[in-house]
Amino acid sequence: MVGHCFFVSSGQLNPDSAQGIADQLEIDLQNIPDPQSGKGYYAWLLPDRHPKAENDPLQPTPQFALPLLLTSSPLPVNHGRISFFYKGTAQHDNLFSLASRLL
Repeated sequence: MVGHCFFVSSGQLNPDSAQGIADQLEIDLQNIPDPQSGKGYYAWLLPDRHPKAENDPLQPTPQFALPLLLTSSPLPVNHGRISFFYKGTAQHDNLFSLASRLL
């Protein structure tokens, strides 16, 4: 195992929906080799195999498309470690209800 990734809440909850629950993501990896020159590491959230968000009355329609690229620039590698925090969307979409796989 090279690390872990977990969903967190911003605390910006909407009592009428799932917004603000699991709307951010933290990635911590270790023993990561430096990328080759001109290359880099990126993180994507992949959709569930059978997404059901459109049937979930507590989950508003997300304001993004899956798969979701979490950053437009390469993830920083510092002494073999990658620590990255994704702040989520402006709408505080519940990421875990839509995507549970990280690539």
